[in-house]
Amino acid sequence: MFGPTIELLQETVDRLQAEVRAVEGSDLDWSVVAGELVAIERERERFDHLIGLLVSDLQARGAHVRDGARNMATWLTQRTGQRRDITGSRCALADKLRSMPATDAAVGDGRITGSHAQVLGRCLNKRTADVFAEQEETLVGIAETMSADDLAGFVEAWLRSFDPDGPDPGEGPDDTFHLSQTIDGRLKGRFDLGSEGAIRAKAILDEVTAQIRAEDKAARDVDPTDPRAGETMSRRRARALLRILDRAAVSPRNPAGRQPLFTVHTNLPTITGTASPEEWMAALELQWRAAVPAPLLERWLCDASVARMVLDAEGLVLDHGRAVRTATAAQRRALVARDGPTCAVPGCDIPAGWTQAHHVEHWKPHGLTDLDNLHLGCEHHHARIHAGELVVEMIDGRPRFSLPDGRPLSDPRAGPPRVDLEPLAPAAPPGDPPPF
Repeated sequence: MFGPTIELLQETVDRLQAEVRAVEGSDLDWSVVAGELVAIERERERFDHLIGLLVSDLQARGAHVRDGARNMATWLTQRTGQRRDITGSRCALADKLRSMPATDAAVGDGRITGSHAQVLGRCLNKRTADVFAEQEETLVGIAETMSADDLAGFVEAWLRSFDPDGPDPGEGPDDTFHLSQTIDGRLKGRFDLGSEGAIRAKAILDEVTAQIRAEDKAARDVDPTDPRAGETMSRRRARALLRILDRAAVSPRNPAGRQPLFTVHTNLPTITGTASPEEWMAALELQWRAAVPAPLLERWLCDASVARMVLDAEGLVLDHGRAVRTATAAQRRALVARDGPTCAVPGCDIPAGWTQAHHVEHWKPHGLTDLDNLHLGCEHHHARIHAGELVVEMIDGRPRFSLPDGRPLSDPRAGPPRVDLEPLAPAAPPGDPPPF
C-alpha cells in the first residue's frame, strides 16, 4: 500500500542527507543553516505524528496480542530496537490523541510539537473531559504561542482551576517514578511529579545543586586541575540526587540504621591482585550481571565490610567468614577530631558524615585499618586519589594532599589544632551503630 510513497521518502531522505553533509565545512551563513534545521525539525515532528497514527491503529487491532507481546510498547521495542521508555511514551501519546482531535490535527499540521501534545494531554482526565472538550481549541491556540516547557506551567495552573481536588483517593496518585537498569549496570529513570511534588522536588534539587556548584568553585580555587569546575548542570543535578539519597541513608529515621548492602561476587586472588579476573567477569556477563571494574572495587574496599563466603562447584555456601577491615565508629570520630568535620581534602566542605574512610596505603597488599593510615574523603576526592589525580601522604600523623607534579594543596580554612590520639582498641565486630 505504502510502497511507492516509502520509496519516494527514501529518495528524499537520501537527497537531504547529501545536502546536509555538503553544508559541513561550507561557508554558508549560519542563519541559513539554522532556518533549514528548524524546517527539518518541523517535518520530523509531523512524521513522528504519522508513525503515532500507525501505532494507534495497530494497537486498536491488537497487533501486539497476535504476536504474543505484552503490550504495544514492547511490540514496538522488539521491532525497532528503540528504548522501552521511548516506545512507551510514543504509544501513550498515540492513545491519548485519539480523544484529542484538535490537538491531533495541530500536531499533524506542524503547528505544535509532540511535546506540546504530551503536556496538553495532562489536561484530559475523566474529571475534566467535558471542560477540556469545550476548551481544547483554545488550549491548542495558547500552545502555539509558547514552548512546551512554558506550556507545562500554564497547564498546572489550568488543572488547579478545573481539577483542584485531583484524583479520588481510590484512583491512586498521579506521580510516577520508573527505574530500569541496563546490561552495563547503569541506572536510568523517568519521573512525572504533580504540582506539589514538583515544587518540593525542584526546590530541594536546586538548593543541593547550588551547594555543589559553590563547592566546585571553592575546590577550583584550591586545585585548578579539579575536573568538576567545568561540569554541566545535568551532571551536578545527578550528584545532587546521589547526595540526597546518601543523606536519607544515614538519617536517624532510617529503620535499617546503616548504609545499603550490595554484594560483589569475586574471589580472593582477584581482590589481592594475584590472578586475572577474566573468567569470573565473563561468567557474570553471561548471567546478565554487571562486571565491576577493578578500580571501582578498590574504592569500595576502602570503607566497606568484606565477608568471606566459600562456595562449592554447584554454588552452594559451604562456609561464611568474618567481616573485617572497615573503620569503626570510634575510629571515624577520632578522624573527625584529628582532621576536622569535613572531607580532609583542602577546600572541600562535604560533611564527614557523608565521607568514606580511605586507606592511604591500600588494604589489598598490606595496608592497616589504623588511624595513621586513614583519612575521611568524599566520593569525588576518593575517586581522584585512586585515579592518581591526587596524592595523599601521612606526615606527622595527618594527611597531606598534593597534585601529581608535587604542588601541595593548601587549605584556605583555618584548620583545627592537632589532636594527639591514644591508640584505639581492636576493631569491634560488625553491628556498631552508624557514627553519623
